[in-house]
Amino acid sequence: MSVHTAPEPSLVQETTHTLEGWPQRGAKQDWSDFIPPERISILHPWISRHRQSKLVYVDDELQANPDESLATSAEISTADKEVYGGDPAHAILFRIGNGGAGYTGLLRVLAERYIATHGSAFRIGWVANHSRHTQVALLGDVVQVALTYEPGNEDMAVEEGWARRVCRAFHDHFILVGNERNSVKLEAGMPITEALSKIGKRAGSGCEDTIFHSRRDGSATYFKEQELFRAAAVNTADGSSWIHTHRLPPYEALKRAAGDSRSVYLLTDRATYLTAKRDGVIPNMRVYAEGGDELLNPCSALINPKTPSSPSQRAAGDFAAWLSGTEAQDIVQQYGKGWAHGKALFTVGAQEEFADEDRLTGLAW
Repeated sequence: MSVHTAPEPSLVQETTHTLEGWPQRGAKQDWSDFIPPERISILHPWISRHRQSKLVYVDDELQANPDESLATSAEISTADKEVYGGDPAHAILFRIGNGGAGYTGLLRVLAERYIATHGSAFRIGWVANHSRHTQVALLGDVVQVALTYEPGNEDMAVEEGWARRVCRAFHDHFILVGNERNSVKLEAGMPITEALSKIGKRAGSGCEDTIFHSRRDGSATYFKEQELFRAAAVNTADGSSWIHTHRLPPYEALKRAAGDSRSVYLLTDRATYLTAKRDGVIPNMRVYAEGGDELLNPCSALINPKTPSSPSQRAAGDFAAWLSGTEAQDIVQQYGKGWAHGKALFTVGAQEEFADEDRLTGLAW
């Protein structure tokens, strides 16, 4: 994997961080020759060299609960997970930050179409972080386009002036899945809060056959999971015996759950689930709850107008705007329909819900 090594402008910043080994308060720091490591703390002053943001401190505010605070990583990746465009002689013009959609292959199709129709003599990188850390990567100019799923944190960044929401690129959709054992006897299509309430009651009563898998990694999925458990009046703070933590990317977390011999449930997203079904790695998993506003997972394209103007920044803005156009939206609408299951992974930016015939609950494959 290549590391983000695009040259930075000669910036001299008065830092305010006092962590050991970093510049002290009031120190002048020139970042022009700094090359970030493949993983870097979100509190490292290089991340905030263009602009300070409250976003880097959100991890410290997780309900003042020590267990919750352990859920998040303090580092982001700066390394290319994949590079699109083929010819390694061509420079990487800009980088896209995203989590789940990259693992489904959608970013590859979009990026390669954009490259093919915009001159071909460049490449595009994908840097994989979960949603909020993708925003932090945008703050630090690790990526120039961020595809993120947390409207509240996006609003914070926009209000602070360092992010601009260019478009709604597409919608993913959270789903509650489990294996065929289904000890709780969930009925396909039942409301999500009712399903979680039943899981919490059975597991909390001491039934050791019922397990809930949680990523507990500070991702959009994790925050949605906690929001839904609260709405269902399930106290997950007391669930250490039945909530099993696996801090993995969405695809790997789903595979891990599928390999559990007990009756297991977890919250995941439709796109990851269908990708894993295509790959044949979760044959015993089923969808028990989907649909509705509370399970919508909107993805917005953000750029950072506060980083210095450059060909990279201008191309990133053009790509973000292109995502809302007919060519890109047609790709989104059709993506996955050619797979064996024949189901689209996402809805387009202008469409929130899938039609009833495109739902996954009740399907036995």
